[in-house]
Amino acid sequence: MTAVNDSELQRFPALRSLSADALQELRRNARVVTEGARGKPLFTLRDTRSEAFFLLDGSVRMERPDGSGFNLRAGEGAALTPLGADQGGMLTATSLSPVRYLKVDADLLSILGRSDEPEDYAIDELHVDDDEPDNRLLFQIYQDYIDDKLDIPQIPEISLRVRKAVEQPDVDIPMVARIIQADPALVARLVRVANSALYGGASPVGNIRDALVRLGLDVTRDLVTSFTLQNLFNTRHAVVKQRILKVWQHSTMVAAVSFTLARLTRLYEPEHALLAGLLHDIGTATILQQADACAALAEDPQELEEVVAKLRGQVGAMVLEKWGFSTDLVNVAREAHVWYRNDSPGHDLCDLVIVANLHCMGGDAQAFGAPSMELVPAYRKLSLGDLTESQQLKILEDAKREITEMRRLLLG
Repeated sequence: MTAVNDSELQRFPALRSLSADALQELRRNARVVTEGARGKPLFTLRDTRSEAFFLLDGSVRMERPDGSGFNLRAGEGAALTPLGADQGGMLTATSLSPVRYLKVDADLLSILGRSDEPEDYAIDELHVDDDEPDNRLLFQIYQDYIDDKLDIPQIPEISLRVRKAVEQPDVDIPMVARIIQADPALVARLVRVANSALYGGASPVGNIRDALVRLGLDVTRDLVTSFTLQNLFNTRHAVVKQRILKVWQHSTMVAAVSFTLARLTRLYEPEHALLAGLLHDIGTATILQQADACAALAEDPQELEEVVAKLRGQVGAMVLEKWGFSTDLVNVAREAHVWYRNDSPGHDLCDLVIVANLHCMGGDAQAFGAPSMELVPAYRKLSLGDLTESQQLKILEDAKREITEMRRLLLG
C-alpha cells in the first residue's frame, strides 16, 4: 500500500485512532484504487457491506436505484467517513473526476479498531457523552454483541423442549403431546388450529394427540415456537412498549403473508415460512428491550429508530444462532431488511420474507424507508406476478381470508 501515507490516513476519524501496529496491518491488507476516467462506475454498496471505502482524492456520485443520491468530495464532510456510511440500501459509486480511494475489509477494520483498546476502555473516548444516549446504547449493544455478552431473551422452555424432541429419531406423537400438555393454553391453541379452515378435516379433533396427528410434528414444532414468542419481550417505558407492540403486530402480518405465499407457490413449507416471517425483526425487539436501561433513549423515538436501523440485522442473527435455529432462519433475521440483496440467481426463504414484508407495507413502503416492490431482486426471483396500484401482490387478492385467519391464530 505504498500509494497512501500516514498523513492521508489521519484525515479519516475511523483510521485516526489506529495504533502503529494496526496501521501496519491495514497497509498489508488494504488496497488503493486509482481511476483516471470520469463517469466510471467504481463499486456498489449494499446494506450488508463486507468492505469499506475511503475517498483519498477526487469526487464521486453515490446514487440509489431510483436515481436519487449525493455527491462527495475528498476531504470534505461525509467523505471523511466510509463512503455511503449510514445511508442504507444499495448505492453505486461513480467517479465525477479522476479519483483515488482506499478499499479495506470491513471486518478487518472493526478488529483493528478494537485490537489495542485497554481493558478499561472508556466510552467517552468514542465521543459518547450524556447528550448522546443513542451512541451510548449503540456502543454498549455493539460491544456486548462482539464480546458475546448481549443479554438476549431465552426461548420459552416448552418451545425448546418441543424442538429438541422433534429432532430425535425415535420421536412419536405421544411423546410430544406429553410435553405440550404441560401448557393448557398452548393445547387449546393447537386444537383450535387443527380445527381451523386452514387445517380442518372431515371431523373436528378434540384433544392434543389428534391435533398433532392432523398437523404433523414438523408443523407442530414451528407453530409452538410461533405461539410462544408473543410475550417474550417486556419493558417499563411506554414509548418502547408501544414500539415493541408495533413490531409484533407487523411481524404477525408478515408471517401470515409468508405462510400464504408459501402455500400458493409451494416453494417452501408454509409453517416454516410463517416462523421466518414472525422472526424476521427479532433483532429490533431485542434492541428495544435493551433500551430499557437508557431512559433518555427509550423516551426519544427518533434516536431509538436510528439505533435499531444500525444493529437489528446483526442482533437478530445472533439471537437465532443462540437459540440454535436453522441457518435459513438466521439469514432471514440478518438480511430481511437488505432490500437489494442479490447474492445468487436463485431465490431463498429470505427473498420470500422480503416480498411479504413489502407487500404488508404496500403504498407506504417509502415512508418506512423501503423501495417499491418492483425494484427489489427478490420480487423478480420469485416470479409472483403483477402488482396492484398500491404495490401489493395480486396473487394474494383472493387469499385475504386465509391471511386473516392465520393472523388471528397467531394473535391468539
